[in-house]
Amino acid sequence: MQIERPLDFIAVTDHSELLGERELRINPDSPEYTNKFCVAYREAEFRGTLMLASVLSMKVPQRIEMLCGTDGSLCRDSAQLPWQMILQAAEDAYDRSAECSFTSFIGYEYTVTPGTSSYHRNVIFRNNSVPLLPVSYIEANGNHAMGATQ
Repeated sequence: MQIERPLDFIAVTDHSELLGERELRINPDSPEYTNKFCVAYREAEFRGTLMLASVLSMKVPQRIEMLCGTDGSLCRDSAQLPWQMILQAAEDAYDRSAECSFTSFIGYEYTVTPGTSSYHRNVIFRNNSVPLLPVSYIEANGNHAMGATQ
């Protein structure tokens, strides 16, 4: 069996673990934009990314306190904007007309690298019933679990 036209689709994804951290570092409106860490990060992005990504290899991962606050809530709260942008990008790309020429899915990447191995898992949603924030390795290990949906 062959369909008359090709299936064209995409999943809009980003690493769930660092959505808020990235937003705090690069958004000039962020309350942490002028923070010493954020300034240093922007001056040497590769080095800063390595430091942030180091939490992915921890057995008990925790957000970086100097950026996220003692309970990590600043980074979790700051993840709202980029997550909403991902949701909007997926919706904007979806052709919901009768032609249905393109389908986009909401998704995110769940990443963990214990012992420097690499586990990258793309989580793809079948509809727009998604969590308020994507689950990250940090939250999945008992730190401020999230489960509510939009």
